[in-house]
Amino acid sequence: MPLYEIWLAMNIVWEFALANLAILIILAAAVALLFGAAVVKGKPAWCVGFKVGVVAAVLVTLAGFFFVPALIDSSISDLTYWVDWANLFAVSAVFGAAAFALCWPLGAIFAGGRRPGGSA
Repeated sequence: MPLYEIWLAMNIVWEFALANLAILIILAAAVALLFGAAVVKGKPAWCVGFKVGVVAAVLVTLAGFFFVPALIDSSISDLTYWVDWANLFAVSAVFGAAAFALCWPLGAIFAGGRRPGGSA
């Protein structure tokens, strides 16, 4: 595996992050506020929220895998090289990670003091 392909993939991710820096800062602030709200609320159900976050991350990653090529005026049939597939998975996984980071505290907040399979 030549290092050039790894360097190219890292550059693509870096340039994508720089191009969307404002969105990343807003996302980080939203995640911090959500986690802060979950802690201040009282008894957040972190385990339930974690499960909600994982489900959201998997769904968003799968959706991203099919919709990201369309967002960049491409298609899955245009992905002919393994680096293209790796970049597609990486970008989709980033969207999934963002969904996880947002849905974990939301799930913990809305689950409240409830425990899975039992009462509060």
